[in-house]
Amino acid sequence: MSRIRIVGFGAPGCGDDEAGLLAAERLRAILPQNVEIRCETDGGANLYDWARDVDVLILIDAARSTEEFALGQFLHLRYPQDRLRLAQTPPFHTHQWGLDSALALAETMHWLPPEVHLFLLAGNNFKPGTPLSPKLFQSIPQLTQSIQKIVSRIGLAGR
Repeated sequence: MSRIRIVGFGAPGCGDDEAGLLAAERLRAILPQNVEIRCETDGGANLYDWARDVDVLILIDAARSTEEFALGQFLHLRYPQDRLRLAQTPPFHTHQWGLDSALALAETMHWLPPEVHLFLLAGNNFKPGTPLSPKLFQSIPQLTQSIQKIVSRIGLAGR
């Protein structure tokens, strides 16, 4: 059986930056207990811990919305396959590290597992002390359903 780790990034109480954490908590409630789910508020600072000793890594983070990447939409990328597309996505960060930089470092250090998925949620309000945008909150069930399908596929493949 594959070892799967899901990491939701965010900052509690910072508007849309909390989306990755909320998605991870929702997944914790619906996925099997053998799927490891973490909530990271330190961004890429714990890179080594969340990238190693798994077969599949799924990362969830908020990204700034744009005209092409509207509030509430989400983007699913594979790493390193979608590295160029990742570089072209709206600016996003996991606090101290840019997630794209953190993934590149993990790849260089040979810490990444064979399968890496990145889910970015489009948000537009990242101010401390503000709530999550309702439209972004409404998109979390669709995002978690997409992740649930990946986990099911991996389980059915019997890796």
